[in-house]
Amino acid sequence: MTNNKILYLITASFLFWLGGSHPSPAEMIDPAMLSGDIRLILKRGVWKTWEGEPVDQDITLDLVCDANKCDREVWGFAPKFNQADHQGLLQTSQRGRLWNLDVQMQIYPDPWQSLAGQADYDIQVRLHDDNQLIGTYSGTVNDQPVKGEVQGIIRPHWSQPLANHRPLRPQEHPRLIFRPDQLPQLRQQAKTPRGEAILAQLQRSLDQPIYYDGYVPTGGYHAAGYCFLSLIQQDQAAATTAWQITINSMNQPGPRLLEHSTVVAGVALAYDLCYPAWDEEQVQQVADWLATQTALLVKGTAGDGWNPNPASNWNARARGAAGLAALALLEEGDVETRRWLKIAERNIKRYLTIGIGDRGFGSEGDHYSTEPWFLTVMSFLQAYQTVLGEELVTRSHAAWFLPQYVTRMVGEDGEVAIPSYGRHRLSPTGSMFAVGLGIVPEPLLPGVMWFFNRHWGRNGDNSFGIELPHEAAYIFAEYPQYVTPQNPANVWGRVLVDEQKGFFTFRNQWRDKNDFVTSIYVKREKPRGGHWSFPDAGSFRIWGLGGRWATAGSASDGTQKDENVVLLPEKQAGNEAQLTGFLS
Repeated sequence: MTNNKILYLITASFLFWLGGSHPSPAEMIDPAMLSGDIRLILKRGVWKTWEGEPVDQDITLDLVCDANKCDREVWGFAPKFNQADHQGLLQTSQRGRLWNLDVQMQIYPDPWQSLAGQADYDIQVRLHDDNQLIGTYSGTVNDQPVKGEVQGIIRPHWSQPLANHRPLRPQEHPRLIFRPDQLPQLRQQAKTPRGEAILAQLQRSLDQPIYYDGYVPTGGYHAAGYCFLSLIQQDQAAATTAWQITINSMNQPGPRLLEHSTVVAGVALAYDLCYPAWDEEQVQQVADWLATQTALLVKGTAGDGWNPNPASNWNARARGAAGLAALALLEEGDVETRRWLKIAERNIKRYLTIGIGDRGFGSEGDHYSTEPWFLTVMSFLQAYQTVLGEELVTRSHAAWFLPQYVTRMVGEDGEVAIPSYGRHRLSPTGSMFAVGLGIVPEPLLPGVMWFFNRHWGRNGDNSFGIELPHEAAYIFAEYPQYVTPQNPANVWGRVLVDEQKGFFTFRNQWRDKNDFVTSIYVKREKPRGGHWSFPDAGSFRIWGLGGRWATAGSASDGTQKDENVVLLPEKQAGNEAQLTGFLS
């Protein structure tokens, strides 16, 4: 038999396996099935040199499609290759049961892996079950041939469009928290008892010292608070004060990306809120600085403890700030801004998928989970809605972040605490609620509002959760007056289970500091690359009748002596556990 005949038979067999060369209409892929966020894993799709030899690694391609019509932009991520996001162009076609994709992708370096270049993939897949794709690919990476299997999954679109969203006008500001057409209503609101209470709390927060160093530099947040005051009270003097604080903040960057992220987030908010009050030269100076810092936070650094892994609070804090700054600058001249925004969004999505469980419990413990949320992540999610008219919360783990804490918190009139997990025993404060009310999905909002009003609103300590000055703008604009608060037991019940992380919370009622709250952490998932993981598989907490019956030490250095673990050696308690049964 000739070589040509052998090649023909192999090709014919392959086509038959993928669906045949002449499929019947019943065998063709329904284009409607190719709708959603589509993820394709190309086995051994990239390579890097290790000890002088190329080593193959998998790469995941992310597509957004609607009835086989896909966005031209395609993104890739290969965490065993490096921590960068890779950008490409996509063309698709359909032939019977085969879906053909041609991808031209730019491979980017990260701070540790300098290899970059071009990848070209010719992909053929077919539908397997309702949302699974299988097939093969071939191509080149930096002129070296690659080929292998493809596995894919089709999920519903993550982002959801908001009704009646109006696209941004050129140079329109403010935009990150509210839009200019909301200002007249907000100024009227300032004359109501609630508005007066919020502004009084804003003034108290502005009177607090400004910190340009430490783990949470607050200069930018103070500047944003003055900018908000300038807008609401039409006070140019407040904008002038904000300008000087903004300059001080830009001139005193954080020593690491962890600290610097809050500087950038605060300056981005000040830029947005003071844009109408500052002159053109001032606006441009801040815009140029923000563009440079956005790129830095997206790219990361090779030292100073930088951790870009998806589960890390460093990643969440830095990429939340980068996304917020990119949204402040969007459509204002820098062609790279949209790319920085997309990479920040992708990192936040990975964090929400891996670092936070399906009911909002964080793998790094309560302090390292809540801190990035009220400092940058919630601000990014809110701005994404306001600027782009799409929300990233309803179909993500972010939906349950605040309800999870409502289920676990105990106290009265703002004096609340939780039986915490993780390195620090610090409890979340009202700040998380002041910034986060605007992103809580409507079905869960009545329970969150009941708890918020009881502790920080007019029925509580009247602080509205405001601790840092910028938080006043959020609670001013996003306080949901239309919601009828309901006891959380009537909204989502008294048992909350995070199946992904293996975290179980049981509560008898929501009444006062004497409520019983019991939780146990099975630790079903230990993500790779987080800063902090503890010997806490099987750890439990019991609070009730105003007492703390089963808790942990005041702080933890990562050893079991600081934990409260069920009959486990330290080595076992540091690993993942498996759930064998559950009954509520």
